Amino acid sequence: MDSNPINRRTFLWIVAGTGLGLVSSGRAAGAANKAGASGSGHARSLTSGPKDYKRLVGSLEGFSAALVQEHVRIYREYYYEFERENARDRFIDLATSDSLNSNWRDHCHAWLNLRNALVLHENYFDALTPLSMDPGDRLKRALTDAFGSFDQWWVKFRATALAVQAWAALVWDEMLGRPVVIGIDNSNQWAIGSSPLLVVDMAEHAYCLDYVGRPVAYLDAWRKRVNWKVVEARLLKVARS
Repeated sequence: MDSNPINRRTFLWIVAGTGLGLVSSGRAAGAANKAGASGSGHARSLTSGPKDYKRLVGSLEGFSAALVQEHVRIYREYYYEFERENARDRFIDLATSDSLNSNWRDHCHAWLNLRNALVLHENYFDALTPLSMDPGDRLKRALTDAFGSFDQWWVKFRATALAVQAWAALVWDEMLGRPVVIGIDNSNQWAIGSSPLLVVDMAEHAYCLDYVGRPVAYLDAWRKRVNWKVVEARLLKVARS
């Protein structure tokens, strides 16, 4: 979805320059960086249960406690539904599988959709903060290198979010070796080989209680609550790997 050419060596040099700064900012982000692990390549055990996002309820300016609480409830439902679907794997008769109507077909679709929905919701919540912060100079330089400027990235990201029904995302594309912006209407459409750096939920459950019919206002409020230190840490991790 992104056609702006980039020199991989130049980009990685810029990102690598964030290293020393992110050592300290990663510590300052503390639990927030750990919370972002599920979207950054770390193992995620179902036995650990859904993540606890109570700290966000009532603490995010621009988002009512009712909206955040309902959104977190939906995330938790995804977790338990995925847990159940994951357990069904061994009990379905594979001999009855076909491409039109079978339990195994239904399971394959449900498993992928729930798995991606779970990871994307965690990635979304992990990068929210009650604090007001601006993206650091290092992240701005990286986005400028990839998109022309930070503002150009935001215009493309917002346009993508308004064009989809599920998720808009800034991702690291392994094939292209740089950040790109993608948008999907269903969680099972996630681009293979891309690691989420920053995602926004554009499903109505994410904003309608506060911003019914006003997705642009929702996006503006969400941008003010982004934890840019988490985004920087994710970018540095995937760019180095």
